[in-house]
Amino acid sequence: MQGLRNFNAAFIGTDKPRQLAIIVRNDEGQNVAGLLGETKWDCMFIGWVWVNDSYQMNGIGTRLMQEAEREAEMECHHTHLTSLDFQAMGFY
Repeated sequence: MQGLRNFNAAFIGTDKPRQLAIIVRNDEGQNVAGLLGETKWDCMFIGWVWVNDSYQMNGIGTRLMQEAEREAEMECHHTHLTSLDFQAMGFY
């Protein structure tokens, strides 16, 4: 595997992963939304975005994405977002 890592590093740089977690809490301190991802290889990978049903359509999903972009903008040039059909329809 190290040979493959060395080969790829010449093209995409060395992997310096950084975990990304953004949590939104209500006034009572309960988690009502969140985003989980990581940055590596000059790319931000977003794997999970969640907004509690009762907090949807209030711009929280947009704020989560904007905060993730702010976190990654200094080191990332690309973003990869994973979503499934049943998730994406209501989110976008």
